[in-house]
Amino acid sequence: MIRSAFIKSLLYLCAYIPLPYLQSLSQFLARRLSSSQLRAVHTCKANIALCYPELDARAQQVLVEQSLAHGFTSMLELGHIWLRHPRHSLSLVKAVENPELFAQYQDQPLIMLTPHLGAWELAGLYASSQRQITSLYKPPKLAALDNFIKTARERGSAHLVPTTPHGIRQLFKALKKAEVIGILPDQEPRLGSGAFAEFKGQPAYTMSLIHRLVQKTKVKVLLCYTQRLPDGQGFHIIYKQPPEAIYSDDEKQALSALNQAIESCFVDNPEQYQWTYKRFKRRPDGLSSVYD
Repeated sequence: MIRSAFIKSLLYLCAYIPLPYLQSLSQFLARRLSSSQLRAVHTCKANIALCYPELDARAQQVLVEQSLAHGFTSMLELGHIWLRHPRHSLSLVKAVENPELFAQYQDQPLIMLTPHLGAWELAGLYASSQRQITSLYKPPKLAALDNFIKTARERGSAHLVPTTPHGIRQLFKALKKAEVIGILPDQEPRLGSGAFAEFKGQPAYTMSLIHRLVQKTKVKVLLCYTQRLPDGQGFHIIYKQPPEAIYSDDEKQALSALNQAIESCFVDNPEQYQWTYKRFKRRPDGLSSVYD
């Protein structure tokens, strides 16, 4: 209870601190903690070393520090996205790239994929301001935050469903009603719910849910992600088509295309991707752990 109360209080405070100050604070924290033994720092370093072997040690360290800064910012700016009036939250969107890609499916079902990049919570809020959207939701480890987060994410026309068989059925029902469903595609699924596919040159256990949805419904897929602007200027929302192979009947090809789609979102701004997540926690037989 004490921890959840602290998190809520911090977010309410940050909701009224201008974004430039939150970014500056995040950069300060990243500089101070980038050489620490924190688990998130260790994970970030391991992921970047694995995915960017072409960078020398100094360049990797710079990317680690930048990534940590954006990670802190992603947490601190949640107050602006979750707790302020939706008009304020949406005013942080300064431009939308390729809006016609989303508009063309206005009256059609759509699978929208939002990687953990930039302010992904804002991408969901923006999409739900345009269409009814049903998204998968995994309750937080702190149960006391469950209703708090669920309420914040269900603003606009958003509806959250659990990452359970019942929740998956709700996704199919939403598609049948010509709604949008939202999925964070770069989370490692439970054993038996995915297969290994290459991600940044490494085998990553990748969810097969999107492939199953596409094969059963023949619904189109669209990427939607955010790019954080410097100096607290706000965000850009970007829509992007995935590789055509994401619709392949062959699961291996489809999962490879899914990971290629995710990579294409952060090719120009890798520092904004969530490298603190243990994306390679599960490894194929014969490969050692990345995070030991």
